[in-house]
Amino acid sequence: FDYEKLFGWKDGIIVFRDAQIDEIVNTLSRWYGVTFTVENTPKEVWDYNGTFPNQSLDNVLNSIGFTKGFTYEFDEHNPKNVTIKLN
Repeated sequence: FDYEKLFGWKDGIIVFRDAQIDEIVNTLSRWYGVTFTVENTPKEVWDYNGTFPNQSLDNVLNSIGFTKGFTYEFDEHNPKNVTIKLN
C-alpha cells in the first residue's frame, strides 16, 4: 500500500511510481492547470519514479527533464501552454 501515491495530493505531494510520459503529462496538467504539447516520442520506456512535495511546475519539469533528458518551454504569449521537447 503506497499511502503517499494515493493520498499525497492532500498534502501537496505529487508522486510518480513507474510512470510513463502520458501519466506524467496528465498529472501535471491537472495539478497545475496547464496544457502540454510533447514533441517527438520517447526512445525508451520511462518507468519514472519521483516525489515532489509542494514544488513549482518549473522545479518539477527541471527535475524530470534532467533525469529523462528533455527540455521544455512556456509559451511566451500564454504561459498555461508548455512544450516538452524529447531528445
